Amino acid sequence: MDQHPQLLSASDPGLQLIDGDHLIYPLRVEPNLAVFRLPRPPAQVWLRSRSDRPARSQLSDDNRLLGFSVWCITIQDSQTTICVEPPQLAGAEGFYEPELPRHIWTNGLALLPERLFEGLSGELTLCVQGDGLPSYAAESDAAKQAQEVMRGVLSLGENCEIGFAQEHFDAEPIDLLRWANSSFSQLCSGLHSGFAGLGDEAHTELVWMDTEYRLIDRRYASFHTMAFAQVDAGAQAKLWHDGVLRLQFLRRKLLHDLAEGRRLVVYRTRQSGFSMQDAYDLLDALRGHGPAPLLVLTPAFLPFGVVEEIGGGLFLGGFDPVASGPEAFYATLHLCQSVRALLA
Repeated sequence: MDQHPQLLSASDPGLQLIDGDHLIYPLRVEPNLAVFRLPRPPAQVWLRSRSDRPARSQLSDDNRLLGFSVWCITIQDSQTTICVEPPQLAGAEGFYEPELPRHIWTNGLALLPERLFEGLSGELTLCVQGDGLPSYAAESDAAKQAQEVMRGVLSLGENCEIGFAQEHFDAEPIDLLRWANSSFSQLCSGLHSGFAGLGDEAHTELVWMDTEYRLIDRRYASFHTMAFAQVDAGAQAKLWHDGVLRLQFLRRKLLHDLAEGRRLVVYRTRQSGFSMQDAYDLLDALRGHGPAPLLVLTPAFLPFGVVEEIGGGLFLGGFDPVASGPEAFYATLHLCQSVRALLA
């Protein structure tokens, strides 16, 4: 069902569906409506669009990576019609929280939950109602490729440096440890146990640290909430309650991604005492969940920018611990691209 895309105007969100390895373009596009045809209920389907940060384009002060604002999704087979409202998409990968009036933004690549297609059969018509940004900045092929590579990275920490690199390339996957700080021993313990009990109320603390609230499970990690202002007791209670549910969801998603094994798992550490045995121990902990390739980035073994395949799905990469900002982000991209080339 692959088709040739048409040229896009600055305001065209360029909606597509990704069903496995197939790109599906709309059969019909009208103002605020795109109509797609699926040959069968998909195991996994993504809604893809162009994306941009309104603050970067001076459209507003919103610095989120925004793709398409979904008002409603209708899915129909020969007998049944299902209407999916924004609250039903909350928490799915690639969707932000619903906003008023009733709409929900994607980040440009959003997963339509499998449960939406339960009970349907045969050929499906899928209609997406919504609106995009007033305009999107033009993207080069290199920028699109960089975004795809970094979207395919699953960060294990030890801090947020991989997350910042992903943000730089407009890749915004929703992952448990992308915005977290965890020691190596905490990480290995979490992987061996499947992060058992993460999100349990008894083990989750909401703590003000310097300039931000964090959710802390002292067995595993400190998780950023992106709440940067002191708030009253009622707001703190909601922040804690919502955070507990989010940790539970992100734990399930992490275990699913590791079992599926399609993403490149990356662990980046500055520890001077990091050893090869540590790398093997991390791989062993990972193999308890699935076959995902593991790239360990450390300045301990290899020169800057060099990747070495060790075997068994383990790769080592060297980076400059002094580098920061775009220099470090492009170095991370290069190392991840090198591993993808070796896996191809």
